[in-house]
Amino acid sequence: MMGHGVLAAALSARAADSAPTVLAAPPGRGKSTLLAAVAEPWLAAGGHVHWLTAAPTDRTVPYAAIADLLSDSPELPATWRESVRRALRLIPGEPDTMALRLATRACLDAATPEGKRALVLADDTQWWDPASLDLLGHLARHGIPVLAATRDGGPAEFLGRDALELTVPPLTAEETATLLQERGIGYRVAARVHAAAGGNARLTVEIARGLDATSGGLETVATPATARRCVRTWIDELDSPDAVWRTLLITALAADPSIATLRRTAGPGTLEALSRAEQAGLITVDAHGTASFPATAVRDTVLADASQETVRTAHLLLAETATDATDQLWHQACAARDRPDAEVATQLAVAARAVRRRGEPGRAAELWLLAAEMMPAQKSLTERQPEPADQSSAAATGSTTDRGPDLSRRPTAASTPLSATAPTPNREQQAPTNQTIGSTADRGPDLSRRPTAASTPLSATAPTP
Repeated sequence: MMGHGVLAAALSARAADSAPTVLAAPPGRGKSTLLAAVAEPWLAAGGHVHWLTAAPTDRTVPYAAIADLLSDSPELPATWRESVRRALRLIPGEPDTMALRLATRACLDAATPEGKRALVLADDTQWWDPASLDLLGHLARHGIPVLAATRDGGPAEFLGRDALELTVPPLTAEETATLLQERGIGYRVAARVHAAAGGNARLTVEIARGLDATSGGLETVATPATARRCVRTWIDELDSPDAVWRTLLITALAADPSIATLRRTAGPGTLEALSRAEQAGLITVDAHGTASFPATAVRDTVLADASQETVRTAHLLLAETATDATDQLWHQACAARDRPDAEVATQLAVAARAVRRRGEPGRAAELWLLAAEMMPAQKSLTERQPEPADQSSAAATGSTTDRGPDLSRRPTAASTPLSATAPTPNREQQAPTNQTIGSTADRGPDLSRRPTAASTPLSATAPTP
């Protein structure tokens, strides 16, 4: 996998050969930075750069992305000039496609200083309208060096069959350390920043700025408000952003974030939501079908944007759909963690011992910590040692019917929209939708009314799953 420096050199070489290239990557990966890295030596060598871009609202406006180039049209043949004026909506009617293609080349030549070679950099082509993409492709097929950037899942074939699509890789740990060093931040924090940003160049920069603003507190790498705003924007730009956010929240809280668990809990649209989130680089799904967050900043943002009641309700859903007894106990306890219960704490301690014997010390530590949190004040886990029969029963079955969390103290159908019955095959009823989560005004923000990029920044401290 090429690093960003090697990739920039390869792009410059292809541009010099007039070979069209498409850069594809999730948002924030550094595509625009790479375009700028190609432009710099091109300008230094005496060339001229035309930088064209678009916004999400341009996708449905014909010729919006290429309008700036057409607006400075030189003296053109009458047919070409008429097509340009129609494309710019200066006169009614649809432009002639061939005349407009030829006029676009003439406009490019006229906008390029004499004696200089033109390079066209087309950014954010996932938001370009089809008509503008057609004109850009015509330029690429007729000797104009064109370098385009798009997001994963965006257009890739518009530059012609000779175009090469290259993927922008995430920043390596070494590249992250170098970027931090350039900002005067020591190497010792690089590993934590790399984990928080997941190699996403934009998140790395925003987190580094957050570190710049601190007074030496580098032991903890928090997710600054600017980084969270980036994540919200990337979610907002996806199709069905609420469904994506709902799925991300379930993933962030799930003890077993497998696709099977997510489908049982988040509903039938889970696969589509996961696919969109994965294309945006917000989540990854491994070969075993387990979802995870490549950047902990994304998980932190999703959790920070969820109200305490929403998190609690999601845990209850996960408890109902869990197939593992320990996972079920975990989610039931998390849903009731604001109400200490010695019985629940004891069950968690028993489960922790069983998990540790299975060779999962990390998971056992999580259970022990939750057990300590659930223990009421003035009590300890050693005050009541469960009987051997209780231990074997809890370890083998994790039953919560007789010894589990006091179900009379957890939310029921009277206090929460969730059903108290076991899961049914109708996953629509289990999915946290408008009807199941936050359907009343007094329950605060819900899964369908998540904060957006324009919302007031929330606290940097995310709810603990």
